[in-house]
Amino acid sequence: MPRLLDVLAARYPGASKHTLRQWLVDERVTVHGRTVLRGDAEVPDDARVLLVVKAQPTTALDAVRVVFEDPHLLVIDKPRGLLSVATRKDGRTSAWAAVRKYLALAHAEPFLVHRLDEVASGLLMFAKTEAVQQALHGIFARHDLERLYLAVVQGQPRIGAGVITTRLIESDRRPFKVRSLRAADPAALGAHAERACTRWRVLARAVDRAALLVRLETGKKHQIRVHLSELGCPIVGDRLYGGPPFRRLLLHAARLRFRHPVTGASVVAVSRPEPAFRRAVAGLPDPLPDF
Repeated sequence: MPRLLDVLAARYPGASKHTLRQWLVDERVTVHGRTVLRGDAEVPDDARVLLVVKAQPTTALDAVRVVFEDPHLLVIDKPRGLLSVATRKDGRTSAWAAVRKYLALAHAEPFLVHRLDEVASGLLMFAKTEAVQQALHGIFARHDLERLYLAVVQGQPRIGAGVITTRLIESDRRPFKVRSLRAADPAALGAHAERACTRWRVLARAVDRAALLVRLETGKKHQIRVHLSELGCPIVGDRLYGGPPFRRLLLHAARLRFRHPVTGASVVAVSRPEPAFRRAVAGLPDPLPDF
């Protein structure tokens, strides 16, 4: 007997295998009135196979794009407005939930490697096993990878490039803002501060804005947003840290480069920013250059 996936492929020749598998995961395929999730399920030649029209949430798999995938890990392109991960109590969906749905057919579970702010967009990595997650955590802890971001800021840096190194602390009160430790702060605060290092250089300038290529040497919460704000150039759309209002935060995780923890191969993942970045500052190079 033919497999259900083959039956679907024959009936819907315009659909990709990825789409067919997603229909199964979304519980849209029935055989003789019963929902079937397995593509390798055998069905009789005369089986009544139907595709059910079913409303999909806005965070179905098409909410994220897979940029790189192999048996050990995957990198997705997270859209702005989507959490990296959410608790059940929170009730909101997340990139993790979308990836979990994507991996369900392969009976795999995603393991979050790092986070990306909800209001930011770009590359986000997941492991497929706990062992690979731990190996990737080691790569991040040693800063043995390249993490490049594109940021459009309000104002003009006085110089063309720089390095910002401070110790960051987070408020214990809403909205839980982060800031750099100051010399006048009580000594007790220093025990909770974490070193953060951000490298930046100007890619293009406008009348009252600039586009910066940013390289993270560490990866602390809100690090880029805080450091650029304290530089006097807050990110456009970042009202939490003094940026001017805009329809989105103009911060995008554009490139990840690292040594694969299992195969040893060099992996480079790239994500192009939304057109809003180029509209905000004309003359941005495409593709983005190396740092």
